[in-house]
Amino acid sequence: MEQQFNLQVATLIKADGETKELMPNNGKKFTYEEVRNAIGNYIELIDLRYYTKDKNYKKMQFICDEEGAINGSGLNEKANQLLKEILGPGAQDLYGNIIFLPKKMF
Repeated sequence: MEQQFNLQVATLIKADGETKELMPNNGKKFTYEEVRNAIGNYIELIDLRYYTKDKNYKKMQFICDEEGAINGSGLNEKANQLLKEILGPGAQDLYGNIIFLPKKMF
């Protein structure tokens, strides 16, 4: 699953499964307003530090809809599959739109 994503750029993973690469307006780092607009609500960060299958160390983040589980946003199956691949089956469920990006971009 991780191989489906370019780990050098940000990817918006919508609750319906649609994905779209995002770039910050300044070309380097997203502002709070940019990510909040993409998510559509207040945000929550999940920091990820892990080794890929080919032994590369990655620092990535999920930027999530903080209230997705209580505001009626749909379960994000694609983001959940990716998160559970990285963290294991006990990882929390993610709802609504999610941004998966390198930590250095936010």
